[in-house]
Amino acid sequence: VCQEEEGNDRPIDQKEIIYICDLVRQLPPAYLVGVWEIVNEKPFRENREYRVTEIDFSQLKSRKIREVEYYVKRKLQNIRKSR
Repeated sequence: VCQEEEGNDRPIDQKEIIYICDLVRQLPPAYLVGVWEIVNEKPFRENREYRVTEIDFSQLKSRKIREVEYYVKRKLQNIRKSR
């Protein structure tokens, strides 16, 4: 089990949620689908109802927020490496 996965159940505070939301905002639109799929636990399908989606991170379990955090950090790191 990797360190990232071991910390997934660690409690999360409002300051961390704000930080993670800021990271999500840095993602290019193409990667936001991955965030949506993590939160909703199902594949994204192009549909008019999904064009504007708001995620209330304060309503998610810590484990789910940590999954989003890990995904976003990994994608941002890959983007920076490719530049």
